Amino acid sequence: MRYWIALVISISAFSVMTADTVFSWKDAKGIVHYGDSPPESAKARAVDLPELTVIENYDKLYKPVLTLEERGITKKEKVIYAKFSILAPKDKQAIRANDGDVTVMLSLKPKLLPEHTLSVFLDGKKMAEGDLRMVNLTNLNRGDHKVYAVINGKKGKQIRKGKEIVFTVIRR
Repeated sequence: MRYWIALVISISAFSVMTADTVFSWKDAKGIVHYGDSPPESAKARAVDLPELTVIENYDKLYKPVLTLEERGITKKEKVIYAKFSILAPKDKQAIRANDGDVTVMLSLKPKLLPEHTLSVFLDGKKMAEGDLRMVNLTNLNRGDHKVYAVINGKKGKQIRKGKEIVFTVIRR
């Protein structure tokens, strides 16, 4: 009886040990496959996997964006963003962009309220609107360009306009 118990325990221990093993093998066409149960006809080898990255206290690292009411701001009070600027491009920067593509990056503190939007203007023309902090401007002509951003409230009412930045695109 002890023999059977030892056999059952060793078989179950072996199945637990191999349950988290990943194997790789090649099929008849030479394509590499991965899985936990390779076919018997294939020469499979165990693959060493890297350890999983676990972020502890993830829920405490990121706080949700609060609405005006949750921040305790009444409609009569003026919403003030302590910081609002264009991080890139820099003012008076020359940018080599042979394809004419330039990325505008915005900085904003506190975080944008859900009921507000951002607009990015290039040479007086609105290029993008939404809650994105990065806007890709494509196929710009060579030469000087002016860019600025605006924070919009409900119904498109302008809350704050950022400083205008001038940059130069250098193309071949």
